[in-house]
Amino acid sequence: MATDPHKKQLNSHIGKYVRSIRQKKGLSREDLAGASNVSLTHLGNIERGTASMTPYTQAKIAKGLKLTNPNELTAEAFEKVYPSMPTYISD
Repeated sequence: MATDPHKKQLNSHIGKYVRSIRQKKGLSREDLAGASNVSLTHLGNIERGTASMTPYTQAKIAKGLKLTNPNELTAEAFEKVYPSMPTYISD
């Protein structure tokens, strides 16, 4: 089965956003991995857009970044990608 391009776009946008927040807060990837209890490798894959986050991982990363809401990590990506996603359910 081919990779869904929308999933790829979401992962890419989310990863870039995680990286930008981390950098704005002056954290290294190692700092965030330790603060969120997420492996350095997995965090790197998320930031590069080659891995997805489970809701639990999203919450851990948001906590490590001291965000008030874990959805901050994904909201912008969904706004950019969601409108272009096809609808598979017909009336």
